[in-house]
Amino acid sequence: MTGTADTTGTTDSANRSYRTASITLRAASDLLEAAREAGVALGFEPATAIVDPGGNLVAFERGDRTPFLAGPIAIDKAWTAVSYQVSSSYWNGYVQDPSVSPLQNLPRVMPVGGGYAIREGNLVIAAIGISGGTLEQDERAALAAIEKLGLTPTDTTASTKDR
Repeated sequence: MTGTADTTGTTDSANRSYRTASITLRAASDLLEAAREAGVALGFEPATAIVDPGGNLVAFERGDRTPFLAGPIAIDKAWTAVSYQVSSSYWNGYVQDPSVSPLQNLPRVMPVGGGYAIREGNLVIAAIGISGGTLEQDERAALAAIEKLGLTPTDTTASTKDR
């Protein structure tokens, strides 16, 4: 019996690997542009990071008047979101549990809203992290950029969801 992987990233027992997908540089650039437009419409210049499913930086942009600290925060928000395929805001509540709270001490974990893993169909292809505005601005800009490209966040757990 020969094993084959399907496009959902699943595999049968005969395979030793599986197919996955990753965002293209063009799509990452389009996300940067959409995030910039959304941020400006919301009243701020974002720092925006796009990472692949392995957390590797694919594209990055920081506005001229964006605080320099927003850059590494955006990168770490994206990394945090893709690490478990949930929003970075989800992590904020998750690390409140004493049994997992030490996770917040990991160098790259950024349990602050503004980071979302991104799906195309059934596969996580990337994550976006935005920083430089208020929590609400960061989250709204990230979701607007994802929506503009016709992609889907892995979850919409966000502090703005209940407002």
